[in-house]
Amino acid sequence: MNRLLTSEGWEDAFGVRVPVDPVAAASRAALAWVRAHPAISTGAVWGLITLARLFAGGAVGMADNFDGHRLLCQLGVAPRPIPAGQPLWAFVTPTYDAYTWYGEACSAGGTGQPYLSTEYFPLLLAKLLTQLFGLSGALDLRMLGPIFAAGIAVAVGWTVRELPGPRWAAVLAASGIGLAAVDSAIAPYYISPFSEPAALLGLLLLIPATLRLLSRERVRARDIALVAVIAAWTIGAKTQMASILIAVVPVLLLRPWARVVWAQTDRGRRRAVKRLLRAMGAVATRLPALAACAVLVGGTALFEQHQSRWLNEIVLYDDVFRDVLGHSSHVHADLRALGLPTDLASAAGSSIVAPNSAAKLPDYPRFVQQESFGRVLAFYITHPWRLPGVADRGLVGMAATRPSYLGNYLASSGAAPYARECRVCVAPALFTLSQPLRWVVIPGLWAVALAGGIWLAGKRRAVPPRARGVGAVLAGIAAATVAQFWTVMLSEGDSDIEKHMVFALFGTMLLGPLMVAAVAALDQRLAAQPEPAPERSAL
Repeated sequence: MNRLLTSEGWEDAFGVRVPVDPVAAASRAALAWVRAHPAISTGAVWGLITLARLFAGGAVGMADNFDGHRLLCQLGVAPRPIPAGQPLWAFVTPTYDAYTWYGEACSAGGTGQPYLSTEYFPLLLAKLLTQLFGLSGALDLRMLGPIFAAGIAVAVGWTVRELPGPRWAAVLAASGIGLAAVDSAIAPYYISPFSEPAALLGLLLLIPATLRLLSRERVRARDIALVAVIAAWTIGAKTQMASILIAVVPVLLLRPWARVVWAQTDRGRRRAVKRLLRAMGAVATRLPALAACAVLVGGTALFEQHQSRWLNEIVLYDDVFRDVLGHSSHVHADLRALGLPTDLASAAGSSIVAPNSAAKLPDYPRFVQQESFGRVLAFYITHPWRLPGVADRGLVGMAATRPSYLGNYLASSGAAPYARECRVCVAPALFTLSQPLRWVVIPGLWAVALAGGIWLAGKRRAVPPRARGVGAVLAGIAAATVAQFWTVMLSEGDSDIEKHMVFALFGTMLLGPLMVAAVAALDQRLAAQPEPAPERSAL
């Protein structure tokens, strides 16, 4: 029977009016909108989930181990003193009051050199929001929660938009990424004074940005610039994130920017000349990507050079004395291999502030002047039998998933000191279960993701560019994760390893959803419609 919709409800052919339930009608309309806009709706859902897991039942975050001062002092704030008798680092202290710092008091370790990180900008925005909403103090770290929830919503929704294949598969894979972002091994960092959150958000945004870049056979300059900017943000958050260049640079150079139109040449020209022309064409079609890579690599080198010498000294000290010598059965021989005096042997296994620190010994200036990360790397090259032990300590640190000495609750929550929240404990549970088989599960996942991603990215004649782009992203995240793992182990060693391994852990968590996306991409076939006309360059 035909029906017409009027302002008062449905009217059938006989003029009988049937009232419509406005709630049901609104629900149907909302459901239809959600189905029509999966990217926006999925992103919004995960933004709300992030807010709920951070604030429902009381705010959770991560306590400051005094590393936050070197960044927050640049905002002109200082943490409120904790009550007498409260253990250090046992609870999150979100409120900071206005305070003016002078000279070396606001620097990395009192060196007078500022600590540089892109996390400064989310913290600055949180300070402005604190004042806008009239919260107590000059800065409330809890304002970081909505900021990073919005960032996660954008990243997840954008990923749904860029993934090929059925929408349900894209929503499923992007939701897996959202689940990794709100896991209890990751989410507490969002409400903390540390620089990790900016890098975590950068990793999330790199996925859809790279998928967009590789969505066609010939990339666009604006997409190259977008990937380069997000990569620069991620590296600028923490120096150890320079390891992502091992994936970002090949991805930027993977596909040409323009089509080369070859001029007619005489048949008698030599083959060597033709090869030279083809090589010139390959370079010419990648000029924007080459420029972006040069800026990224050069900028990363400058960023590393301008970081505090004191921080580099601490990292190098831990690498040599806590990792190399602390796990050595031939300390004197290893010191000689490192080119260091053997009277530093008494400091083996110590930190730079320990009672037996090498910094108190007369030969310590020789360590500062002579030692470098290059020498440590050369040591491991000549002592490869030490690497399995290094890798095992790294895998154990990853399986721990998060530091146990930093509490996640506020003191007013009633939680025990140093209590760790477990609202979304997927990763802690899985990595704890896999810990006995860590040498099989974790490297096996890396290897499968890397090999599968390379295989999918190379199926040029079988699947369209967007599907191959998923393979490139999967292989890139796997390679960057492995590089991050070894960057930490060969530079910082097992000092505070659970915290330093957060990026390798997060990259490993992202591989599962990306493999789901890769399987869905395998069903894609080359589209019949031609690509838009690309930019052209003639040689």
